[in-house]
Amino acid sequence: MSTGICGLVLAGGQGRRMGGVDKGLQPLRGRPLMQHVIDRLRPQVDSVLINANQNLERYAEFGCPVVPDRVGGFAGPLAGLDAGLHATDAPMIVTVPCDSPFLPHDLVARLATARGALDADVAVARGGAAERGNEVTSRSLKDSNSIAQGKRSAALGARIWKCRGL
Repeated sequence: MSTGICGLVLAGGQGRRMGGVDKGLQPLRGRPLMQHVIDRLRPQVDSVLINANQNLERYAEFGCPVVPDRVGGFAGPLAGLDAGLHATDAPMIVTVPCDSPFLPHDLVARLATARGALDADVAVARGGAAERGNEVTSRSLKDSNSIAQGKRSAALGARIWKCRGL
């Protein structure tokens, strides 16, 4: 079943809150966090990309294309979204953080349904089992993402709906 959605696991940060470790490579129950996230995300999407800016070879071992930020300086999750939007032809992209090993098994379906029902460009999960960083974005925003011009905060000009309890 085709979803028309590409999954993007965000692992492009510096892990400052964890003492500079690469969060996606940290073990949980004998496997890296990244593997747990991919295992939860892969059945929900057509393809999976990894956004990373360090340890690219290690991330490539997970069997997904690795896309670094198109702007330097560890510009944050919007830079990862920008990289993902430019690396896929899928009409929608869902982003999830690399340190979310217990993603809901129906997260993507719920986000996509909410985005479509509300005619929004972006649907962002808030509260419930889903944490920040879980969102589905229309690829139509690819060229309007101001992070491509090096801005750290993007005013997308998008219709964004925050979906509680997703």
